[in-house]
Amino acid sequence: ALRNCVLKKLNYVVRKGNHLMDNIFDVTHFGAIGDDKTDCTKAFQNAINAATKVKGVVIVPPGIYLCGELKMREGVSIIGFSGWGYRETGGSVIKLNDVNAKCLFDLKEAYGARIKSLQLLGNNCLGNNIHRIDIEWDNYDRRMNDSLFED
Repeated sequence: ALRNCVLKKLNYVVRKGNHLMDNIFDVTHFGAIGDDKTDCTKAFQNAINAATKVKGVVIVPPGIYLCGELKMREGVSIIGFSGWGYRETGGSVIKLNDVNAKCLFDLKEAYGARIKSLQLLGNNCLGNNIHRIDIEWDNYDRRMNDSLFED
């Protein structure tokens, strides 16, 4: 019920037709299905790439999305819906499904990118309790007002 309510509100915002909404991209509009079965890597990457053109926001509705390595882009935010606890899943979950991936999110050269309100599961693909995000900290401008991770 909560998922349907969120999706209805999200569809209203994204499809409003207002020029202010041209920078919001829902991964489900790119084919992602949060059923914990479908590989959503292409859908997520296509949404991220589309958001790159306008330094936009990728919205991840509640669900469990299976993905391989995702390359974040400069100025793009990816935002989900919190709903999880320490030992339980819920809300917007991205679960690694590729044992050959170096990481779940590659943020190298993705200056100004943000990840917010997502539960990231390594799914033991990279080893026990590893959810890996790759960042080149030596090259990243660490300004206080440019926080990378939130929530």
